[in-house]
Amino acid sequence: MEGADAIKRVAKLFGAAPTNAPILTTTSRPLGQVGGGFSIMPSPDLLPYGLADDRGITALGALLYGDDIQLSKAFAVLHSAEGLILVDWRGQLALCGVNSDGSFAIWNP
Repeated sequence: MEGADAIKRVAKLFGAAPTNAPILTTTSRPLGQVGGGFSIMPSPDLLPYGLADDRGITALGALLYGDDIQLSKAFAVLHSAEGLILVDWRGQLALCGVNSDGSFAIWNP
């Protein structure tokens, strides 16, 4: 997402304030906060996080703690507002859009 205000725009879409950067950990100890990182917690079940610089958000991910419907709703909001797609590397698919009936436009190999 381009723009120095990208984090604020995403936070506003979810009605939540940006919070601290994620903390990198190993199995034995924390390594420290991610430089240029941020997170937003719109609900107890979903934690979008990412990297940003003066150009905007360069990477955006999410931790999901509950029902994946929260991630689906977040994708629909982000796609509608910013044209973002969701890539599931492990699942080998991408959510490319939302169809007029509310279903997802999905790409997979």
